Amino acid sequence: MERTKSRGISGTSLNPFSGGGAARSAFFYQVVSGFMSAEDIALASIQTEIERKAGIEKFTQFRWMNAVDALADGDPLKWSAILNLPYETFFLKQLMRKTQADYEKKYMELLEKDRK
Repeated sequence: MERTKSRGISGTSLNPFSGGGAARSAFFYQVVSGFMSAEDIALASIQTEIERKAGIEKFTQFRWMNAVDALADGDPLKWSAILNLPYETFFLKQLMRKTQADYEKKYMELLEKDRK
């Protein structure tokens, strides 16, 4: 059995920002959105009351671009590189970021509790 090269998260090895335009963007969005529903379980986090009051739900309109932007450290010039990552790398990095955030949140809660 011949192993094929892993494709970028867009489902193509081509840069989603060059040529192809709207058709490729729509395809990419459809593919990644399908993955997102399965990943929502793995990457979900419970929102605190403070986060809800602050309006965290407003970020849901950007769906997968929140993850792309986070991995690019907020630099839109890096989005293309992130979009061309193999899907497994993209998902694993997101899972690592979530695990780190969960740990830091719990650690801070325990420190706060210990100080009282």
